[in-house]
Amino acid sequence: MAGHTVGLVTDNPAATIQLRALLDTFGYTIAYTLTADQVLGSRPLCPSLWVVISEQAADVFDVISEWSEAPIFLADDMPSEDNRVHYEQWRTSLFDKLAKTLDALDPQTEQPLRASVVDPHSFKEVWVLAASLGGPEAVRVFLANINPELPVAFVYAQHIESNFDKILPNVLNKTSRFRVDYCNDGEMLRRGTVMVFPSHTLTQVDARGRLHVLQGKAWDKPYTPNINQIIDNVADFYQKKMGIIIFSGMCDDGAASSIALKQQGVPLWAQQPQECICPAMPEAVISKNAVNYIGSAKDLARHLNNRHGKY
Repeated sequence: MAGHTVGLVTDNPAATIQLRALLDTFGYTIAYTLTADQVLGSRPLCPSLWVVISEQAADVFDVISEWSEAPIFLADDMPSEDNRVHYEQWRTSLFDKLAKTLDALDPQTEQPLRASVVDPHSFKEVWVLAASLGGPEAVRVFLANINPELPVAFVYAQHIESNFDKILPNVLNKTSRFRVDYCNDGEMLRRGTVMVFPSHTLTQVDARGRLHVLQGKAWDKPYTPNINQIIDNVADFYQKKMGIIIFSGMCDDGAASSIALKQQGVPLWAQQPQECICPAMPEAVISKNAVNYIGSAKDLARHLNNRHGKY
């Protein structure tokens, strides 16, 4: 995944905002944002992928295809969000195509070093990784720097579009030193594993570490998933051996539960706001003087390594 760049050609500011958030979800960033006239009047640098949303899409395609072999996605326009049904259909279709293409762009590489075979239930701590906008890239860096021998299990709570939570493990497993799995009903929390919780289906863990995906039941509004709910549920059974890390994200979801548990001795860490794409989530706990440690995604990984004597 490292090294891939995306070029966005659009005359629509709304499209820029939406696609930047989408590509961030998959760990990619928009390297170039250009108008159709800028492309037609010059030869920009070559990214790994082009997304073109413009009334001049056909002309832009002709120009780019002359000197670039990168995949090009074309759309004459982006539907207005006022037409919710049409907009959601358009976005879902484009998101699905982008996800498959971005995943295919990554060469099949040797899997990163992971923990040796140990009792999967012998974890000493459960850590909740909480994130929203900007979270996937931060968590990717974090997991790439975790010692694979750490005696911990991770629960990953990420605000994300429905169905794209299932893609996150594929993206993260390319560099993660822990195994990343999508949470299915009946699975167990395991040492050396990150469980990605479903975004739109209420999911809970029980006293044995078994995960229950409650089909037909949604998270409390307005968040999907609701990070406060996840943190409270983990604390029901693991409060004496859990921790919480708040990564990049908008809103303050997770703050209330995190702060309450920190006051009861649960470690609460936060990503450094200056490093975040959106600092609102970490700032919501930092502003209350409720965190034990603040650092970059890489520093947070190293701090957890040190906590368990792994360097």
